[in-house]
Amino acid sequence: MSFFIKNFLSKNELVIIILSGILISVASIIYFFLPDLLSAINPPNSKFIGLVIKAEGDSRMRFGDSINWRKLRSKDRIYSQTYLFTGADSSASYGFLDESSISLGANSLIYMDFTFKKNGRGNAGDAVALELVEGEMQINLKEKSPVKKIKIQDAMIDISKQQKTIIKLNYEQTEGLDIAVIQGDIDIKQKNVSYNVKQGEKVGIASEDSTPVAKTIDEKTMEEIKRIAESDHKKTVEDLKNKRQFNYVFQQFIEIVKEKLSP
Repeated sequence: MSFFIKNFLSKNELVIIILSGILISVASIIYFFLPDLLSAINPPNSKFIGLVIKAEGDSRMRFGDSINWRKLRSKDRIYSQTYLFTGADSSASYGFLDESSISLGANSLIYMDFTFKKNGRGNAGDAVALELVEGEMQINLKEKSPVKKIKIQDAMIDISKQQKTIIKLNYEQTEGLDIAVIQGDIDIKQKNVSYNVKQGEKVGIASEDSTPVAKTIDEKTMEEIKRIAESDHKKTVEDLKNKRQFNYVFQQFIEIVKEKLSP
């Protein structure tokens, strides 16, 4: 009888030891990884505005007051008052809460400063909401997008009308600015000069003293850009519906563990 009780107690002790080890391990994981996980899901003093639709190659985000870049992956969250960057041979697409989207080509850099109200409408007011610092950007804006102004060096694009707008921009300091309007129409202001670019037109601005002449965009190019915009829109709607699912949090946790354990 005493032998049975002794073995029974030994088994209980073994269970207690195993459970204690599990609890200590879980507590250690929470202690070391939970702050980074919470920061990745919702960084402090930041406003969530959308998700990464796709990121190929070197795609990064940096908060405006930080010097550190964060690598971006598909379904990562993006925030207001941040820079988005793509390196050589890289590209990325981003979807926003109002179902608008932005695509960046290689070697591109933009700055975003806009937010959304609970009803999905923007509240950026008359402020510059988006700046193309350099590179190639395609932007697909919904009617109620908060992005009403886009800054490129000394040029300002005004999208004040309540309309769906699709435009493609390419800016290089040595080559100047190319603008193609696929849908809607925009006003461009540079110094004291203002001009309108309508749907199906493109202009090139080589320098601040040049007078741009609008040219017609060929139908094949327009259809291809519209196709990309529609594809990004569908992916945006799908990803936004799933943004709170467990698999997103789990994916973030796995990536953080990899970064912590990497040499």
